[in-house]
Amino acid sequence: MKRYVSSVFLFLFFLYSTAVFSNAQTNTVKSELTFEQIFNKTKNLNPEMKDCQAKLAIKINAKTFITIRLNLDGDFYYKAKDKFKINLKRTPAYLQKHPQIFSWQLPNTKEYNTSVDAKEDINGAECYVLTLKPKQEMGDLLLNKIWINALNFTIAKQSFNYKNNGYIEVFQNYKKINDFWIFDNIKANFSFPKIRLNAEVNAFYSDYKFNQNLPDSLFK
Repeated sequence: MKRYVSSVFLFLFFLYSTAVFSNAQTNTVKSELTFEQIFNKTKNLNPEMKDCQAKLAIKINAKTFITIRLNLDGDFYYKAKDKFKINLKRTPAYLQKHPQIFSWQLPNTKEYNTSVDAKEDINGAECYVLTLKPKQEMGDLLLNKIWINALNFTIAKQSFNYKNNGYIEVFQNYKKINDFWIFDNIKANFSFPKIRLNAEVNAFYSDYKFNQNLPDSLFK
């Protein structure tokens, strides 16, 4: 009887160990994706989308020496893989300087030293964390971090650190239309103590149109 119990115990322990080892292997595989693999999956998120355009509504609440509230309307244009344009009236200078927060455009990794950090959760979604440090001086930019959803490879969050404690934090929410992952809305927080600027920007995208053969001249 004791031998039988011992055999059962060893068998159960074997099953448990196998399951644990299998899970460990799975987790290891997930965590061993390289920077290039993660980055390229995000860069090639919508391989069939040649171009798109959408209506763009932006709400701004900014504080400098005074409080400024603006509601802006315009158009957003994108052409694979690295062209985009935003038409807005009365665009504040700090938005003109950082238009990439409204687009899917990703940085040229050749200009950065890159690494993959430990995963983090953003709004309940497990994300890869990519870090990019400029190899050479790049204006005031010191560091760019990108949080990429580990399930669908959309960008959940980006942050940009600048000299003099300047900082931009961007949360990006997606929806799926016509099998394309596209922006639903984004929220960006600007903080530049040197010029006493703090701003919250919310952007909302609607009325998407896809693959209209937008001309290159539109983006010049």
